[in-house]
Amino acid sequence: MPTQLIQLPGASSGTATLRLRGVPIDDPAAVEIAIIQFLGDEKYLDPRNPDAPWSPSAYWFRPLLPRLESGEALFDLEYGVTYHLRANQPYKLMLRSPDSAVTEERFVCPANQRRPTTKPEGWQPPPAPRGVLQAPAGSRPEPDPSPPASAPAPEPVPAPEPAPSPEPVSPLPAPVPAVPEPVPPAPPPQDASELQAAALELRRKRLRQRYLLIGTGLVLIAVFAGISLWLGKPQVPAVISPPAVEQAQLDSLEAVRKYLAGKPPAADAAAKVAQLASARKLLDGQFLLLRYAAEQGDIAAARDIGRMYDPATFSKDSSPLPEPNPVEAARWLKQAAQKGDAEAQYRFAMLLKRGGTDEENAPEQAVFWMRKAAEQGHELARKESLP
Repeated sequence: MPTQLIQLPGASSGTATLRLRGVPIDDPAAVEIAIIQFLGDEKYLDPRNPDAPWSPSAYWFRPLLPRLESGEALFDLEYGVTYHLRANQPYKLMLRSPDSAVTEERFVCPANQRRPTTKPEGWQPPPAPRGVLQAPAGSRPEPDPSPPASAPAPEPVPAPEPAPSPEPVSPLPAPVPAVPEPVPPAPPPQDASELQAAALELRRKRLRQRYLLIGTGLVLIAVFAGISLWLGKPQVPAVISPPAVEQAQLDSLEAVRKYLAGKPPAADAAAKVAQLASARKLLDGQFLLLRYAAEQGDIAAARDIGRMYDPATFSKDSSPLPEPNPVEAARWLKQAAQKGDAEAQYRFAMLLKRGGTDEENAPEQAVFWMRKAAEQGHELARKESLP
């Protein structure tokens, strides 16, 4: 991650430093920052009120001792700020330069950060939104009274802004939430709802053809009966029955492959899996049918094939695979989680929490998806989300 919250050697307990790598900052002393929690409702950190520090109103402040070291920007945060950051939770870091340009970064508060357990009192905000912030007495070692060489003269501000009132949200565009919003996989060829609609239309068409054929047969019967009566030789032809609907008998892996070669609807393939599972046969055939349905956008199929790969749910009795594969499990569970499946969201979060995948920002994603599942009422996810 280009931005990290770290504790430098010799720093006081509770203090921390934001280290920004690869972020172009010419003058760190002229930068204001805002810290935003975005899991759920988006709120700004306003440390002036220790009892209710998260507010929907935008609040900007200056970090302590802004500086450049080896091409990296360093911003110190004192205990009045870090106390309100939860371990392993991702946050947005907004940086605003004097020309009002805004840059967005992400960081996570490490679980092993040293801090006191008492609530900070008397946090002193800057005298103005663009003023200089001083550390509360005793919060960290006293800095050198002489200003750093890189500190510029006071910023030329066209007009000073009012002192303690927080800034309105309007200057900021609403950032895109999310999961750290992970890059979604390529969309499946069709949505499940479209496939179901297509399958329903196909069934209707077949029924219409069947009824038309029956109607034609009845008309022919009536015509022959009329001719026979007219000739005095009643002859009733045999009733023309509609052709029987062919039902695929999936009793072998070769039969499954032949069935899938006909490109059946995803819902039909998923139904075949249920039939084979109830009969406790052809695990490899079930796997092929599930993968086909999942690739067509079936949410439950993507979740179930992910469980076949997941080390936590892998079993020789329910999976034809020789061993679990967390990378493949993450691929399929993520597909179902993004479609709103609560069980897939929980399983994907646990997979990210345990590690072993190639997903970026796995700890932040685990928190995000666990809360998504909890919001849908998933009981295990609600227990995992408790602080």
